[in-house]
Amino acid sequence: MLKEFKPKGNEPDRIEPHEIAALFERGEFRKALAYCRKMGYSLDEFSESLAKMGKKMIGPRPGELLALVHKHSIDVGYDVPAMLRSQFRIRDYHGFLKNVHRFEVYWEFESEVETAISRLARSEEAEAWRIKFARSTLGRSSSEPYVG
Repeated sequence: MLKEFKPKGNEPDRIEPHEIAALFERGEFRKALAYCRKMGYSLDEFSESLAKMGKKMIGPRPGELLALVHKHSIDVGYDVPAMLRSQFRIRDYHGFLKNVHRFEVYWEFESEVETAISRLARSEEAEAWRIKFARSTLGRSSSEPYVG
């Protein structure tokens, strides 16, 4: 019989829901998500903690919130446009452009997109974003709602 040589981590066998909720509230969402999966908990059980996490992260880390919403379709207490506005306010232009493109809300943020691209104008990145938005908005009108 083969012996396992990989040292075991100090992870407990069982994590209680209140411990996972505390991780979410502290903004340690990666660890909390991993424990949710491992313990078989649904993210719906942590809606209050996710809202607290959203409130804590909306100012300094809106990009991470947007990634969570996109990847896990969870409610963090803010809608996508509010999180995008926050990301624009903190001048995370690359992240803002990425998320506007990801959530397909160009028409709602047209002037902000132009401002963000102009702020990136000194980099090669600006022209790449212009091309990407031009391609993604062909044949699309501003009356089409975001579905996400």
